[in-house]
Amino acid sequence: MKKSGLILLLNILICLSAIAQKGTIKGTIVDKTNNETLIGATVMIENTNIGAVTDIDGNYTLNTEIGTYNFVVSYVGYETQTLKNIRIERDAVLTQNIEMGTGQSLLTEVVIKSKIEKKSVGSLLTLQQKSPSFVTGITSDDMRKSPDRTTGDVLKRVSGTSIQDNKFVVIRGLSDRYNTALINGLALPSTEPDRKAFAFDLFPSNLLDNLIIYKTATPDLPGEFAGGVILMNTKEIPEEGFTSFTIGTAYNAQTTFKSFDYAQHGKTDYLGFNDGSRDLPSTFPSKLEDNNEAYAYSKIIPNDWEIFKSTSMRPAQSYQMSFARRKDMLGRDFGMIGAITYNNTPRVQINERNDFNVDKSQLFAYNDVINKENISLGGLLNFALNINPLNKIQFNNVLTSTTDNQLVKRTGLQYEQERNDIGYSMFYSSTALKSTQLIGEHSLPEGKFKTKWSLGINQVDRSVPSYRRMLYTKSSSDPDATFVAYIPVGSPSPNYAGRFYGKQLERNYTGGLDFVMPYMTKGLRNNFKFGGVFDKRDRDFSARVLGYSGASNTDLYVKSMEEIFRSENVKVGGLRLKETTDASDSYTAGSFLGAGYVMAEQGLSNKIRLVGGVRVENYNQHLNSFKIKSTTPVIVDTTFLDVLPSLNLTYKINETSNLRFSASQTVARPNFRELAPFAFYDFLLDASIIGNPELVRTNITNLDAKYELFPGMNQTVSISAFYKYFKNPIEQVFNNSQGAGTRTFLFQNSPSAKNVGAELELRFKGNTFLKNVKAAENFTLFSNLAYIYTEVDQSNLPGARIRGLQGQSPYILNVGLSYANPEIGFTSSLLFNQIGRRIWAVGQDQYKHTYEAPRSVFDLQLTQKIWKKGEIKLNISDILNQAQIFYQDQDENGSFDATQDTKIASSRFGQNVSLSLGYTF
Repeated sequence: MKKSGLILLLNILICLSAIAQKGTIKGTIVDKTNNETLIGATVMIENTNIGAVTDIDGNYTLNTEIGTYNFVVSYVGYETQTLKNIRIERDAVLTQNIEMGTGQSLLTEVVIKSKIEKKSVGSLLTLQQKSPSFVTGITSDDMRKSPDRTTGDVLKRVSGTSIQDNKFVVIRGLSDRYNTALINGLALPSTEPDRKAFAFDLFPSNLLDNLIIYKTATPDLPGEFAGGVILMNTKEIPEEGFTSFTIGTAYNAQTTFKSFDYAQHGKTDYLGFNDGSRDLPSTFPSKLEDNNEAYAYSKIIPNDWEIFKSTSMRPAQSYQMSFARRKDMLGRDFGMIGAITYNNTPRVQINERNDFNVDKSQLFAYNDVINKENISLGGLLNFALNINPLNKIQFNNVLTSTTDNQLVKRTGLQYEQERNDIGYSMFYSSTALKSTQLIGEHSLPEGKFKTKWSLGINQVDRSVPSYRRMLYTKSSSDPDATFVAYIPVGSPSPNYAGRFYGKQLERNYTGGLDFVMPYMTKGLRNNFKFGGVFDKRDRDFSARVLGYSGASNTDLYVKSMEEIFRSENVKVGGLRLKETTDASDSYTAGSFLGAGYVMAEQGLSNKIRLVGGVRVENYNQHLNSFKIKSTTPVIVDTTFLDVLPSLNLTYKINETSNLRFSASQTVARPNFRELAPFAFYDFLLDASIIGNPELVRTNITNLDAKYELFPGMNQTVSISAFYKYFKNPIEQVFNNSQGAGTRTFLFQNSPSAKNVGAELELRFKGNTFLKNVKAAENFTLFSNLAYIYTEVDQSNLPGARIRGLQGQSPYILNVGLSYANPEIGFTSSLLFNQIGRRIWAVGQDQYKHTYEAPRSVFDLQLTQKIWKKGEIKLNISDILNQAQIFYQDQDENGSFDATQDTKIASSRFGQNVSLSLGYTF
C-alpha cells in the first residue's frame, strides 16, 4: 500500500513537473515593406501540429514545453521563414518580432527585433520609416526624460514645432489655426472662446503613449490643415499588469515662499472645479431691468472684491496614479488601464505693458503682477477586449479639467490722460474635456480584408464666472492727490467696476469607417483603402455683461474694493448694478462635415512605392448672432464641397534610407469665434477681440520633399523641404485708432501668402562619433531645426511692405543631450528650445506690427532608479529665465534693440525646480 502510494505521489510530481516545464514565445509579425501587421499568419513548431495564429494586431503567443525548436512562419503570398534553434526557457517569455517579405523561396535567416511598443523611440522611428506621410513626434519614453508636465509643454520638443502661450501649437511656424487635433484618431473640438485652437495644456502628458504629427496629407487624414495633424494616442493595455504612484513638488524662484495675493476662493477650487459660488445667484433675473428693483438684485450678488494675502506661498504639488490589469474573461483576452493625475501650481508672473502712437509718443506704461493658480485634474480609463484573434473592441474614456485663477494688479502711468493708475483684474476660468470612444477592428483570415470603425463623443465645457475689473486713478501732476476708484456715472462700463459671466458648451459627435483590401501585383503586397467620416459640432456661447454705476466722486471711492461694494452702499443715491449685455454677446453655431476618400498604396517596384488618392469633404457651417449694438441679425450659413487630392511617393534607396515626395491640396476654415461679431475685452491686452462674419475659407497647396536615413540603434537623420501657397489666409490684426478706447483685435482674409522652408532632424548615439570610448554609447544627441521664409500678399493695402504670416516663426530650434546608464539606473537630459521672432499682432493704419522676440529656454532633468522599481526625478526648467518680449521694430533691423525699439509687453516666469518620487508595484 505504501509502495503504491509512493508510486502515485511520484506520478503526480512528474505530472506537475511536466506542467511546470513550459515557456512562452510571442511577438508581432509585420510586412517588411510597409510595416503593416499581418493578420492570420501562422507560427508552427517544425514537424508538429503545435502552433499559433496572429490576431488583428499581428500578435501571436505560443506556449510550449522547454527545449530548443525550429519555428516555421508562413503567410499566403510571403516567403515562408524558419527560426532555427530557438531556446524556450522554463517560465520565461521570449519575444520574437518578425518582418516578412513577399516571394516564394525558403529563408534560412529571419530578421528578429526586440519588442516594439508605441511608447518606445524605436516604434516612432519605425513609423517614420514606413509611413506614407511625413511623420514626426515624441513617445512617452522621451516625455519621461523631460520636465514637461502637459502635452503643451511636450509639443515644443517635436521637430518643427513650437508653442504659444504655453498651450497652443505652432507647426512649421504656422499658427494654431492651421493645425488639427485628434485623440486616438478622432477629432477634438476647440477649447477656446476666442481662437480656433485646442489648448494642449489641458491634457496631462503622462496619459499618452505617444504623440504623432503628420505633416503631409494622405486621403485618410483630415483635409483641414496646413501645418500638421496632431494625433494623441492614449495609453494602451500593456502585456503585464502594474500599479504606479508618483508624488512631486516644485519650487519657483518668483513664487515659492514669496508674498502671494489672491481673490476669493470656492470650496472646490483645490479640485479644479467651480463650486457655483462665483455664478450669478439663481434668483437673479435673466435680464436686469433699469428700474428700482435693480437695487435689490444688486444686493444679492456676493461681495467678492476682497483681496487676500499670503506672506509665504506654498510649493507646487503633483500626484499621479496609474494601473493596468489583463485577464482571461470567458476565454477572451480582456484588459483595462486607468490613470489619474493632479497638478496644483501657483505662479507669480511679472509683466510689463506699454503702448505707443504711430509717432512713438507713449500712451501708457504699466507693470502687472499676475498671481495665478493653475489646477489640472486628468483621468483615463480604457478597456480592450480581444473577442478572438481577428476581432478587437476598445472603449476609451478621458476626462480632464483645468482651471486658471488669476489676480492681476496693474500699476503705472497713463500719459494720454495724465494720470497714475492702479488696476485690478480677477479672472477665473474652468475648462473641462470629456471624451468617450468606441472602436472596433475586424479582419478576415490571413488579412484578406480589414475594417475599422469608430464612434466618439467629445464635450468641452468652458466657464468664466464673475470676471471683475476695477480701476483707481489719480492725477500724475498733483503729488498730493489720492487714488480714487473710477465708477461711471450713468452708463456703466464692463471695464471699470464691471462683471462678466461667460459660458461656452461645445459638443462634437464624430465617427469613421475604414476598409483595407490587400492585393498582390508582381509579387508586391499593396493595399486599397477607402472609407468615410462624419463630424457634427454644436456650440452655444452666452455672456452676461454687468457694470456698476454710482454718484459722482465721493469719499467712498477712496476705500478698498471690498469696502466700496458692501451691501449697505448699494442704494438709491449710491451704487447700483446695470445690465450692459449686448445681443452680440451670445451666439449659437454648428457645423457638419461629411467626408469620403479612396486611396491606394501601390508598389511600383521593390524600390518605389506610391500612395495616392482623393478626399472629398462636404462642409456646412452656420452661426446666428447680432451686430454689435444693434438688433440686426447676423446669419452665416455656408456649404462648400472640397475635392482634396494627395500624392506621396517613396523611393527606397536601401534598407536604411528613403527619398520622399508629396503633393496635396488642403483647406483651413474659419471657426465659430472668428465669425461671431462678439466683442470681448481682455484686461491683459487692454483691447477687445471682435469676430468677422465675412471671412472665407483658405485653400492651401502643399509640396514636400524629404531624405531620411535610419542607421539603426534608434538613430535617424532627415532633411526635408516644403512649399505652401495660401489663398485667402485668415489672420488676426490689431487696430489702434489713436486712443485706448478703440483698441481692437480683428480677423481678416489676406489675398494670398506663401511659405518656403526646410527642416533638419537628427538623433545619434555618442559612440557614433567616439567609437573607441565605451561610455559614449550611453549618450544620445538629438536635435531638430526648421527654417521658414514666409510672405503675405498685401496688394489690398496701398504702400504696404512685405511681411510674414501672423504667428509664423522664421526658425525653430530644439537640441537635447541625454545620458543613460542602465547599470546604475541613472538618466539625465539637457534640453534647449528657441524660436525666431514672429508677428504676434499684425499692425494697421501706420501702426507697426508687434513681434515676439526669440527666447532661449534651457531645461535639465536627472533621474535615478531606487528600490528596484522606484525612481526619483529632479527637474530644473527655464534655467535662464529670459524675458518673453513683444516689441515694435522701429529701426527695422530685424531684432530687438531696447534703446531703439518700442517694447509693447514683456513677461518673466521664474526658474522652476521640481522633485518627484515614483514607485511601480
